Amino acid sequence: MDHILKSSTEVAEGVATSIALVKLIRSKLKGYRLDLKYPIIFGVVEILEGRQTPLNGMKGLMTMPLRTESFEAPHE
Repeated sequence: MDHILKSSTEVAEGVATSIALVKLIRSKLKGYRLDLKYPIIFGVVEILEGRQTPLNGMKGLMTMPLRTESFEAPHE
């Protein structure tokens, strides 16, 4: 990832933002398995940080059980 970002003349939209968003979620929300509540953003960051391949990330998302998403405000 570092090599790609340093060698590219294009803007890599979302790389820094997605990593910052996961850090923000972890700092503001104190839940168990936040990766299950926000699977797409956590999956993207796992891929960007090299902990998961894009193919495995896609397979993981495609095989998750369907459920209703909740957009409730965090409890403070």
